Amino acid sequence: MAFFICLLVCSIRTACAQVEQTMQDRIYNIQMDESYLFAEGMEATEQASFDLVLSTLLEKANKVRRQANLPPIGLNQLRGLTQKLSMPMGDRCYVFGYVKRSDVKVGKASGGGAGGKKPTIVVNMPSQNEANEPTPQPAPQPEQPTQPTQPVSPTQQSVEQSTEQPAEQPAAQPTEQPTPQPSQQPAASAAPANAASHYASVTAEFLQLGDAKELLRYIKNYIENGQLRDYNDEIRSLSDIPSDAYVALIRVTNRDFTISAILSPDGVNMATGRADNIRNYKGHQVIWYR
Repeated sequence: MAFFICLLVCSIRTACAQVEQTMQDRIYNIQMDESYLFAEGMEATEQASFDLVLSTLLEKANKVRRQANLPPIGLNQLRGLTQKLSMPMGDRCYVFGYVKRSDVKVGKASGGGAGGKKPTIVVNMPSQNEANEPTPQPAPQPEQPTQPTQPVSPTQQSVEQSTEQPAEQPAAQPTEQPTPQPSQQPAASAAPANAASHYASVTAEFLQLGDAKELLRYIKNYIENGQLRDYNDEIRSLSDIPSDAYVALIRVTNRDFTISAILSPDGVNMATGRADNIRNYKGHQVIWYR
């Protein structure tokens, strides 16, 4: 009897891993396809996560329409064009939403299947307590004027080798914490003689942080205080990384998004002091700063 129970558990785990990998592959392909707009969100419920996704997509969609000299698209109309992938992660639900740029421009789905209806793709996997049930999506409503919502900070995009291996799970959003106050550091515009010491001190502090969301809050706070210049957490290829940037590599699992390493512009691992290479971190996600 124990043997059959063990066999059943192994079968369930194998099925879950296959579904998760299929979802990762689909997300990676969409992220690498410039014909799509996409966003991610993770909250206590699937609907709350999807609302976060829509708020980010709304800003991106209206930017596309502004560039095409078109009026803004409404939230309800965008909701009807958006497809999604979702799955539980611990006690929260991760949602990846995407929409075709061409659909955003014309205001309707171009390839949603019979009758012009868009397919909603929901991948549900059992969590520790119970399996999530798919949440039905409301039908498209007439467009209503809606002010674009402030975008949610995009999560980190996967870094791939030149062979373009599939990435792991996109980064999610950990529980919000109070905005940290950075320790007093030399300004980012300091003289070159002090630059190395300044970045070494900043990076040492970053290496003590718990996850990618916390790291992003610190980076933004340092920029506001003039101690860093800029950053990017949404890159599509290694060529998008500036030659003078420090690179944080984020390991994504079902429950957390930990900082595996931070590399200096000349390829030194700031935690070990040894030469390293970003290609040693296949499937990791990147945040660069300088």
